[in-house]
Amino acid sequence: MLDLARADLAAGSFAQALARTDAVLRARVSPDLRPTALVLGGDAAYGMGAYALAAERYGEALLSDELPADAPRATLALGWAELRQGRRKDARLTWMRLGRQFPKDRTAPIALVLAAELSAEMGEGLMARKLLDRVLESHPAGQDAEIARLSRSIMAIRDGRTQRAIADIQMVARSAGPAIPQERRKLLDGLRPAEPLAGPDRQMVLSDRYGGLVAVEGPPPDDRPASPETPGPLVRFAAPFLDGAGDPETTPRVLHALLLIAVEDKAWPEVEILSNQLVDRFPTYPATPELLVRVASQAASEQQWPIVRRTYGYAIAHSPATDVAPQTRVDFAEALFRTGDAAQARVELTRLAEIAPRSPEMPRALHLLAEVSETLDEPREALAAYDRLRRDFPRAEWTTRSLLPHARLLQHAIGRQKQARALLEDLVQRTHGDELAESSFRLAQVLAADGEHPRAVDYYMAAAYGPAERARWYRPALLGAGRSLVALKRTAAALAAYRSVLPSTPIGPFPRDGRPAPELIAQVEEPELVAEAAYQIAEITRVSGRDEEAVDMYLTAAYLAPPHIQGRALVGAASSLVALGDRTSAEAIYRRLVESSGAEPEILTQASKLFRPGRGR
Repeated sequence: MLDLARADLAAGSFAQALARTDAVLRARVSPDLRPTALVLGGDAAYGMGAYALAAERYGEALLSDELPADAPRATLALGWAELRQGRRKDARLTWMRLGRQFPKDRTAPIALVLAAELSAEMGEGLMARKLLDRVLESHPAGQDAEIARLSRSIMAIRDGRTQRAIADIQMVARSAGPAIPQERRKLLDGLRPAEPLAGPDRQMVLSDRYGGLVAVEGPPPDDRPASPETPGPLVRFAAPFLDGAGDPETTPRVLHALLLIAVEDKAWPEVEILSNQLVDRFPTYPATPELLVRVASQAASEQQWPIVRRTYGYAIAHSPATDVAPQTRVDFAEALFRTGDAAQARVELTRLAEIAPRSPEMPRALHLLAEVSETLDEPREALAAYDRLRRDFPRAEWTTRSLLPHARLLQHAIGRQKQARALLEDLVQRTHGDELAESSFRLAQVLAADGEHPRAVDYYMAAAYGPAERARWYRPALLGAGRSLVALKRTAAALAAYRSVLPSTPIGPFPRDGRPAPELIAQVEEPELVAEAAYQIAEITRVSGRDEEAVDMYLTAAYLAPPHIQGRALVGAASSLVALGDRTSAEAIYRRLVESSGAEPEILTQASKLFRPGRGR
């Protein structure tokens, strides 16, 4: 009869199963068989929605002198029958008793999770946390443990214990993935009041034994690195909450914790997605402005400027103007600047200068304002910012960092070369590496402009050869040194400096009639600087009568130079070719100059004079 009752339960014939178990109970059966019949009768009554009768059967079975073989499952089922009658406190106590009486049984962890969720609903947060802690201490692995960990993290978020919440939710997101939020949602749905005969609640009692709708575990976590088009693991974990596994109270808190985890992991694409989801889906979540300030601060330290711009922009827009910290405004301004909005960045920085002129963030703000002004092609405003920075905050870190850009502007400002010189002389004493090379180069330029060529040569050479590795000032400095050496009439030394600018591997030979040679040009680094050096060598060698070498250098300059130098170099090459008696090549160059739309009239006039009667050697 009991085997037939089991078959009826599996087929969903609950009334027939109840009738069979009642018949067994009315018969004279052994004491060890009666508890089994009572449990099966409870299952049948539960399936019919007769929850009071089900609770009576389960309760009588559990009070028997000899417990049924599946006493833990019967206790779990008793709790569900009590819950369906609205006896939520009794259900909680029953599930807690299961955890104490059968701590090693596989039903114990889910019973404790259910008791914890009911405790949380009743406002007994401390009891709820203790129950979840017991689950994780006694049953640390498996799906029920992951549900417990997720529930504990959500309770911690509600209580403001953010770090505790992050530790738990981080473990769940990484080990179990998005299946766990869905399973927890099913669990919570089962705790809601249900109509008789509703399927989900019966399933939770009957599925293990009678093949009902068994909850399907999700796929194993996907540890593969996400492609740019694939959401990361934290975003995938958040998806079920956004699609119904959460609620308006829980989901923003989960996003809150996931966002902090993403920031800690420096998973910036996920930070961007999660912050946008939080703002767009839950615009009234009260913690968002403060949270986004924290996110933006971390993103700014990693120079994630698009994220900084959006998150600080939202936080500033939703905070009173008086509550916006100066550092926040400067970070926001820098984010605007680094993402292409220099004009709005200047507005933010100017506003800060007005409302907090002595703020500790002011040196950085002035340094940034100078950069922004340079970008907007406003050198006077940039200089004013640097001047104020140096005057008002002489010992600030940003003042030291601004000295070289300040000197650059002073160097080209009318009437301020003396200040530039003083600043550069200070810089060459205190800087190193590339900054020292640039400072030496610019000081040499100022000295050369003042006619102090001996000192200029020294600083040019320091810029070229001072750094341990060749700096970007190497060739410009040697060109400057060459010019100063020419001014000092030290022609041989000037030639040596100019030749050091040329590539170590000789270029050419170039065609002497001016035909293009792009394959030769492609081999040269910094072709314009090499062209300038070649042209200066050609000018020196031509004056000294070495026309053969001059032709090669003029042609090198012509092929590598921009149009404004190219014409002069070709005329020089033609002049040396005429001097060498190679009028054919010289005339070919002249024709190319005539056909060139970029040749200046004075260049053509100069070239035409080469072919007057009697010209040449």
